Amino acid sequence: MDDRLASLHAVGDVDFPLLEGLEVDSVLPSIKYTSLKEIFDKRTCVDKVQSKLQAAMETIRKTLDQYGPCGTAVSFNGGKDCTITLFLYAVALEEYYCLHSTQQVMPIKLLYVSEEHSFPEIEQFVNTFTKILRADLTRVVGGMKVALKKFLDLNQQVKAILMGQRATDPHSDQLKKFDATNNGWPFVMRVHPILDWEYEDVWAAILGLKIPYCSLYSRG
Repeated sequence: MDDRLASLHAVGDVDFPLLEGLEVDSVLPSIKYTSLKEIFDKRTCVDKVQSKLQAAMETIRKTLDQYGPCGTAVSFNGGKDCTITLFLYAVALEEYYCLHSTQQVMPIKLLYVSEEHSFPEIEQFVNTFTKILRADLTRVVGGMKVALKKFLDLNQQVKAILMGQRATDPHSDQLKKFDATNNGWPFVMRVHPILDWEYEDVWAAILGLKIPYCSLYSRG
């Protein structure tokens, strides 16, 4: 793992560079425009991934325009790919509420498909990052297909779910940015904002934007 990771505080110490200089109350669901959006705007000097960041944001904006916050959720398991996806969604959601100020602010809906015996560092990161964003986390132990059905049964308004998959992941090379489920899966529109990102792009964004990440990554 890149030595630069040591210069950031991984969650485990529960220290958040992302929130440096911010009051906790300025983070979602409070809709002050000078919070996540301001941080994102100030730190998009990560030139290497600038175009990919903006393209991912545009995909998320399209999702919110079509399905709204109540109809959109995020699949989040604490991995680096879904961490950047969730962060970008939080930025886009804050922007959305500023443009639609009459709408009631709703917590971010998260689906966490976990293993029965997950690493404690993963559990800590998922729980802490969820608390920071004041998100509504549904944790389901088991496979994705069963978990998705349970989640959609509990959240019947959800019609789209953001995923952190990339085209270089196993069995993902045929995916599209907007790709509905099929073959007997519970119906939902899967959205892949970072589908065309490379491994290096993910870390460039996380490090450049100083996004918190699971402490396991610091151990190689």
